[in-house]
Amino acid sequence: MERFLQFGFDAYKLKARDIKRVLALIENVVIAWPHMRVVDLSLLLPLAIAYYKEGDASWSGALANIPDNLMVHVQGDNRYRAYDLNIQNMFPDSSR
Repeated sequence: MERFLQFGFDAYKLKARDIKRVLALIENVVIAWPHMRVVDLSLLLPLAIAYYKEGDASWSGALANIPDNLMVHVQGDNRYRAYDLNIQNMFPDSSR
């Protein structure tokens, strides 16, 4: 998780003060999350950054600002090969 966050902050070119504020937003969402299903950080991070930077927490607002190089590495095992997933492709209706 730390590596993903650091890579995400680097991809968005956030400064230390911005990172601290985005982490506070993420913390508030996680604390208030009422569902049994775990929050997907790969979707929450772009939403939190979009809200922090633009005041827009919509899917379209987050998608419009996702850097092309924001990826998640999915580790393979003996049945499946490893691959990198572009975060843009994880958002609903992600055809830009």
